[in-house]
Amino acid sequence: MKKPNILLFFATFLTGSLFFAGCTGYSDGPAVSFKSAKSKISTTWRVADASLFGAEVTQAYAQDYFKFEDDGDFTYFDANRLIAVPPFTQDTMMPLEGIGKWEFHEGSQKLEVLYTFSFKDPYNPDITYTEDVNHRWEVTRLAEGELWLRDDSTILKLEFY
Repeated sequence: MKKPNILLFFATFLTGSLFFAGCTGYSDGPAVSFKSAKSKISTTWRVADASLFGAEVTQAYAQDYFKFEDDGDFTYFDANRLIAVPPFTQDTMMPLEGIGKWEFHEGSQKLEVLYTFSFKDPYNPDITYTEDVNHRWEVTRLAEGELWLRDDSTILKLEFY
């Protein structure tokens, strides 16, 4: 009679362990995941929805994409990057690709991306300009096919590209 009790105890223990080991802790879920955050984020994402200070700005990201690789490499393609370099008298928009690194902080609750845009001067190709970007996001949801990011002013909802 003791044998079934021991099996029941181990089955309950194993089920509980798997449940708590898979909890994500993201404010918008999912509650449980059996894949690591690193494996879920390592893909190419496009912006499905974006807001800036509560205003809808999804169209500004229409052709952009974010690529997270499992080795920590990061690429951000900005189809309409606003640049202003001397001696321009007005700002110019051009497609640019930012290359850098990404990493999780506070478990996988925060996401930091460090990347650099490099571009040639349109009037003098011997001059190259660079713009370094360091962005830290709160991850509010990371599920299969969904990544939601938030900072003080922006909310991005990303989906597979």
